[in-house]
Amino acid sequence: MENQLMAHIKCLSGFFFRQPGHFWQLNPGNSKSMSSDQLPRCSVYVLVVLDGRIPVASELPLLLTQMGLLGLGFKRERRLDRATGTSHVSINNHRGLLGFWNTRAVETLTSLGALLLALVAVWHMASSSRSWMLYYGAETVLPALLWGSGSFQHWALSAVLFLPEMALYSLIALCGLSLKATLTTFAVADFFFAYLLLRMTAGFIVKAPRPARAFGALLAFTAIVVFAVLDDSPGWDTFELVSLLATATYYSATVLALIATIGITAALTAAALPRARHSRLTCGLAAVVFISTASNPLYLGWVLVPLVATLLVLTWRRVLGLRKTARISALVFGFAAAGLAARLPFSGLITKDTSTYAAPERALATALYYVRMLVERASTLSGFVSLVLMFALIIASALLSRHFIRKKSSSAALVATMGWMSPLITVCGAVGLGAVGTRYLQPLFYAPAIALVFIPALMRSRRSMARLPAWLPLVRKPVATISTAVIITLCCALAGAALFSESAGVETSIRCVDGWITAHNRPGAGGYWTIRGPKAYLANKSLLLQVDDHFNAYPWLVDRTDFNTRSVSFVVHDRSYPAPQLPPGIHPTHTTVVHCGRYTIQDFGSAILPVGPAATTPAPPVP
Repeated sequence: MENQLMAHIKCLSGFFFRQPGHFWQLNPGNSKSMSSDQLPRCSVYVLVVLDGRIPVASELPLLLTQMGLLGLGFKRERRLDRATGTSHVSINNHRGLLGFWNTRAVETLTSLGALLLALVAVWHMASSSRSWMLYYGAETVLPALLWGSGSFQHWALSAVLFLPEMALYSLIALCGLSLKATLTTFAVADFFFAYLLLRMTAGFIVKAPRPARAFGALLAFTAIVVFAVLDDSPGWDTFELVSLLATATYYSATVLALIATIGITAALTAAALPRARHSRLTCGLAAVVFISTASNPLYLGWVLVPLVATLLVLTWRRVLGLRKTARISALVFGFAAAGLAARLPFSGLITKDTSTYAAPERALATALYYVRMLVERASTLSGFVSLVLMFALIIASALLSRHFIRKKSSSAALVATMGWMSPLITVCGAVGLGAVGTRYLQPLFYAPAIALVFIPALMRSRRSMARLPAWLPLVRKPVATISTAVIITLCCALAGAALFSESAGVETSIRCVDGWITAHNRPGAGGYWTIRGPKAYLANKSLLLQVDDHFNAYPWLVDRTDFNTRSVSFVVHDRSYPAPQLPPGIHPTHTTVVHCGRYTIQDFGSAILPVGPAATTPAPPVP
């Protein structure tokens, strides 16, 4: 009877399982194993432990009902409890499709977790005072102004062209979402792309099983999200820098390029790379360097200079060979030069070139400015915690750098060394060049966070599987795995619904101004920091002209064709920024004043306010 049963199992197993394996049957006092030449080729080990009182034939129904789980890669075990003399069956994960430690399951769970964290980060911004900067800030609405302008455009841009950011924004805008929904989707996508690049970096350089790499990327991304959640003020020129990743105009693509460049370069430093893999990595690095430099020359100071300095340090410590350092340095500088050359066709759009930003004579004032901003950020609890975490990550990167250099691990040493090298060179460069603006110091938060991808692998190497906590086998159950995925998916759905409901309506002040302008259909003017929010949500954006303090045209991050209108009929100002000076001979008599929340409209009734000529090289706005 047992032989017949085994023949049936052999037939069924051959139908379900296709890969080599073993089918084990252990009987008390007579243990034996049958290999794949005796039984069908199975993808799992099926362990059946009988207590000697249950006939083998009685196992057939239970085995057949669980055959589907076995096909998905779970291990069925019947265990004998010697204390009570009873047996029980358990289904444990064993490298299966849905198992917690399985490839697809781990990637699915960590990706869902990262998406949930991205939604939480953006929801925090949308529901806090940070929402004004995200949706209505004078500079963050640039993509909306670019996308919503007329067919003929003649833009005046800064030295940053925002090429990757505008490409992503355009793809999202093609979906037909509202302006706020588009900005929200862009913010979530930027955060999620940061996780994907961290996952790519972990996959390239962490020598550990896939779960350790996936959770390392999730840990690094969690640190980024924690920094973003600690940002809660409406201002943009503070040390609340990580939340700027949600915007298109504060160098989000350069931040993502920082992560990608470190990961790809670290992979290139590995020894004995296959030729095909080496070619793919080289092409990827060349593309990232070229596009990033063409879009934003700040990439040179954030990434390329610290990267070459890191390569030289590793060469000096004999972790890398001189030839490999020279090849990578030549590659990145060559394509960086090509990227700078690719900016020449856009020179007509750039109103202020990169070289004009440097002012070394302001170095001391710039250093004092950064110290003042640090003190201001540390004066709040959230700011103090954020700065402590930032410095802790930089110190941890330095310690990991020393550890990996001693181990002669080139890839890991490069990532860890960049964690302190990029912040150091970025701060020194910003102070030395007199670059005033906290947004220039974003690598202080991102570069050291990348080194966190190593933490799960390091913990795993120091702790054997036998010493894992007692609750871990419960987590590995398929029911727990599927339940976790369902719970995270539901949380993502709830967070997404809350986020997009938060971004459904336009702020009342903006809506009031736009409604009044649309109803009167007459051109008006206002300062840079005042009108760009209402202008972005206005149906006819050419009705609001951007002027400076002396009522001259101010061509900065705006369509120059707006200034074909030479006179306006009203002025918009708000309580944060004063109204521009009226043209000579114009007095605010017999005007109508309209109050729209934070905005005030001073209406002259007809287009009697002439707009002066624009400066040839307008200075960047100062809030």
